[in-house]
Amino acid sequence: LGNLSHTEVPNVFGALDIGVVCNRDSLFARYCHPQKILEMQACGLPVIAAGVGVLAGEQDPSGIVTYAPENDTDLASKIKAVLAEARSGDDKTVPTWGGRAMELEKLLQAVSHPLRAVATP
Repeated sequence: LGNLSHTEVPNVFGALDIGVVCNRDSLFARYCHPQKILEMQACGLPVIAAGVGVLAGEQDPSGIVTYAPENDTDLASKIKAVLAEARSGDDKTVPTWGGRAMELEKLLQAVSHPLRAVATP
């Protein structure tokens, strides 16, 4: 597809039945922000992603199905299962940059004033 503008990406995602994010178990994958996953969810795609970093362990509560990294058999079975369910990501609430900024602000206030109690949502 070449280089796409940001405005063209939703068109590509909209043409897909499912979004798949493949990451190897690496330092990058363990600590990166899963931006593509959020973009796919914002376009209403069900998402399958490698279970590394924030996605390690059980199925993510936001509906992201995970598979064992670099395990093509597990990935194929998860794709088949999700397609068979005809899932849609339309009902997912996707975090916004503004919302993330407010979360960061709360965290920074908590660590800058450690004796002050901070309510969590």
